[in-house]
Amino acid sequence: MPGSAPADKAEFVSVIILTRNRREDLILCLESLARQSHPRFETLVFDNGSADGTRETVAQRFAWARYLRSETNLGTSLSRNLAVSLTRGKYLWFLDDDTVVHESGYMAEMARLFEAEPGLGAVGGEAVLDGGNSIVGVKSLELHANGLIRGVFRCDLGQGERRDVRCLPTCNFFTTREAFAKAGGFDPWFFFYLEDLDLSYRLYKRG
Repeated sequence: MPGSAPADKAEFVSVIILTRNRREDLILCLESLARQSHPRFETLVFDNGSADGTRETVAQRFAWARYLRSETNLGTSLSRNLAVSLTRGKYLWFLDDDTVVHESGYMAEMARLFEAEPGLGAVGGEAVLDGGNSIVGVKSLELHANGLIRGVFRCDLGQGERRDVRCLPTCNFFTTREAFAKAGGFDPWFFFYLEDLDLSYRLYKRG
């Protein structure tokens, strides 16, 4: 059962997903989480006022996920900070509600990576798929000196490889609770958009 916590040594992961009127996307996201092999995680879906049946769908099909709803849209920063305060994992994994995790071992691999390299601030990224759902590259974000962000497609990184970046999107953003707290969490000044780049850049500046 997803989110169960058997007595083993795997570190606990808190998965946080914000949603608003994207029920069909959320279904695919949660289905991919249900296939994760990591034995110890919780999933919190924070709903910013959906009116498309999201509440009923989560209750009926994904009872293992915690569901919280705000009647008004609190924005991405406040919602994620609140969600973090209501979870307990050593690791925080932020996902967008339209993210699908294709590899069942992804969460376990991220947890192992942070256990092996405790100085990491955050890890994430987006895979670029072809028509057959095969990975053909990755999309990364480049932060320029003038503050502009540019998405870059790269086909020169194989699976398991990584490169250092200065910012990451919260469509797939894996970090530690400790690093998140020391960086100050998401800045509520950002109601929607750029809050993830702001946080990841602050993590980057902390080394």
